[in-house]
Amino acid sequence: MVTSAYILIKTASGFEKKILSTLKEFGSIENADLVYGLYDIILKVSINSSEELDSFIFDVLRPMEGIVETMTCIIAPEK
Repeated sequence: MVTSAYILIKTASGFEKKILSTLKEFGSIENADLVYGLYDIILKVSINSSEELDSFIFDVLRPMEGIVETMTCIIAPEK
């Protein structure tokens, strides 16, 4: 079952555009936008499992230079 989520990313000043450009290369990212407010980037991702989502967040996103904080909002299934 595909897991979809919004991931909000806070970056260090000056890293926003570089991180956004890098993230747009990942196939699992449906949409990536710079935003104003508490967070700098919002991603919408679709990933095959919660384990892959964990791996993407902990092994790809958080170690990336310039990423200060992430918040993940898993999309609830419609019924």
